Amino acid sequence: MKSKSRKTFRKRKIVKVLYCTATPSFYRTKFFDQLGRQTELTVLYEAKETKNRGGDYYSKVGNHSYHEIILADDIDQVKRFDHRIVREVLNKAYDVVIIGCFNSTNGVFAQMALALHRRAYLLNIDGEFFGGKKTLKRMYRNWLIGRASGYVIAGEHTGKDLLPLVVDKPLQRYHFTSLTQDEVDKNAKEIRGDQHKRTVLCVAQYLAYKGLDVLLRAAKKLPEVDFLIVGTHQRTELLVQNIKKLSLRNVRVLEYLPQNELIRAYSDCSCFVLPSRQECWGLVINEAASFGVPIVSTDGAGAALDILSPNYMRFLAKPGDADDLAAKLLECLSLQERDRRRYSEYLLNKSRDYTIENMVQEHLRALEDFVASRGEKNERAWHLS
Repeated sequence: MKSKSRKTFRKRKIVKVLYCTATPSFYRTKFFDQLGRQTELTVLYEAKETKNRGGDYYSKVGNHSYHEIILADDIDQVKRFDHRIVREVLNKAYDVVIIGCFNSTNGVFAQMALALHRRAYLLNIDGEFFGGKKTLKRMYRNWLIGRASGYVIAGEHTGKDLLPLVVDKPLQRYHFTSLTQDEVDKNAKEIRGDQHKRTVLCVAQYLAYKGLDVLLRAAKKLPEVDFLIVGTHQRTELLVQNIKKLSLRNVRVLEYLPQNELIRAYSDCSCFVLPSRQECWGLVINEAASFGVPIVSTDGAGAALDILSPNYMRFLAKPGDADDLAAKLLECLSLQERDRRRYSEYLLNKSRDYTIENMVQEHLRALEDFVASRGEKNERAWHLS
């Protein structure tokens, strides 16, 4: 019976999917557009915009293959519960519901509604899952997460804290990325700059979890190395002030770079760094790897755990440790040409697996297994009745 369900899934576009997520982003809309070509996809956005991207972001998304529902104009408005998400996730017209915003207020209510009505659903987690201390709030969240019928989680090595919550439940891992196959191929062909220069690139917002304060302290220990921090947006001036307080002359900050100039920055740097304290993934790691740029990160970023494993784990620093980060950066910058080339080739090879096309196929497998398992369960219940 299972093989018959899979054959039917592949033959026709019958699977109606509801995917609940936070706000539109370029990489997500590329993924949704491709997924929508092979399913009947509805994407429920909690909000149209977030302040970090600017007010005209949504207008740049363009045409797409899926239907969308938008609950609010700005992400700040979704702190309040919106009953429409409950109504939508309980709509029996959908074959599969995927919750991709499990930590948000609306995401929690959606999961509660699905659990109370004993409705099957999939939970998406974008990489590393942080269990943390056993506070009542966290214990309740973990209990709720355990109610899902199956899971799609980014990365091959991430999410170890999640595994005890999902014993004997289907778990599909996927290669999370912001890049299509064409973009990965194009980046790999970019000509690298002078790698004998000691230049370190960091692409990150100036937020506590990104660890830029740790990077500044590491830069203080490496005065002969030049650092470029890109993408600090509205908090650029605050970061510049902190750089002046530390009397750093080897750190430059750019609020934003156009795509063509950012590509050149990736190509010209001799090392890329992500000093995150704790984040699920970190898509800039994917981007750096697609250019073959040697990477130093902390083990607080899911993408770094995945992409640097197994051969280059030595370039993962302890989160929050400026001494360790500086030591890892110095080791990377001191690589012999042959070893640098090997590291670069390793990253380029890894990048070939991290494409949106692969993401879509891995999600289709999860949907296929979900629909097949629901069909088998219903058939068993019919025979027992």
